[in-house]
Amino acid sequence: ASLGLKSVYYRVDENSLSYFNMLRKRKIVIGQEALMDVSLFSLEGKSRKSLRNALNSLEKKGYKTRLVLAPHDDQFIAELKRVSDEWLTVFDKKEMIFSQGQFDAVAIAEQDVIVVQDDQAQVVSFLNIIPDFTEGECTYDLIRKVETAPGGCMDAMIVELVSYARKKRSKYINLGMVPMSGIESPDNPAE
Repeated sequence: ASLGLKSVYYRVDENSLSYFNMLRKRKIVIGQEALMDVSLFSLEGKSRKSLRNALNSLEKKGYKTRLVLAPHDDQFIAELKRVSDEWLTVFDKKEMIFSQGQFDAVAIAEQDVIVVQDDQAQVVSFLNIIPDFTEGECTYDLIRKVETAPGGCMDAMIVELVSYARKKRSKYINLGMVPMSGIESPDNPAE
């Protein structure tokens, strides 16, 4: 305050807004977190036919989706790093860090990971499951793939994450923030 700086708080949940109101902070809605109710997810029914077809196609091509429990050895981490580096290069991505994760070999070595592997057991896509400090929620950080990864890899990993969440008795999967969601009637010019 003595330097004329103001504090900004990012991704404050609605239940905590009253604390910031007492500090005379204004809110700006920038989006909402997407939560998937694990108990409502199913591969059954007509609406899930294309997802089932994609998963079956992946399997017929020799790809396997699997959960790899931590801790991980250096060789496995190097394989994940190869996928991550290719994803950053081929898809012209940058490590955002601020609101998204970055590849951290030390942290990932201690996190459960879901991978899709080809018929040679090479990892073609992965997501790392990170601690979610909201009770009953499960979430992931990075979700990355190589250029040659077939369609359906990302879907397959999310379906496996649903299975993981159920085993851990999580009620929701936090799929991250959806920018601009929830701003149907803006409260202020910034929104």
